[in-house]
Amino acid sequence: MQEKSARPSGSPRKKFGQTCCVPNVPCHGARLSVRKINGRVREELVLDLGRDVKLTLIRIEAGSFMMGSPDDELGKGVNENETMHPVTLTRDYWL
Repeated sequence: MQEKSARPSGSPRKKFGQTCCVPNVPCHGARLSVRKINGRVREELVLDLGRDVKLTLIRIEAGSFMMGSPDDELGKGVNENETMHPVTLTRDYWL
């Protein structure tokens, strides 16, 4: 696992440290780690919020995918009527 202390892509231009890189979240530090899992790069941002509270965020990359479930999905309930539809994320975000 590699660790970086630089600003992650797609995040606001604030320094890690007393002012957190996430707007309106006071934190005492942040650690960005980059790992390869199943051949894909995964970025995690761990924020130390103080009082032994840590928040782990995972970077979700921009892209397109199909959301919903097919009509013939095994076990699909009668009240589930979300049809499949395309979704495009235009920017990376942290979740």
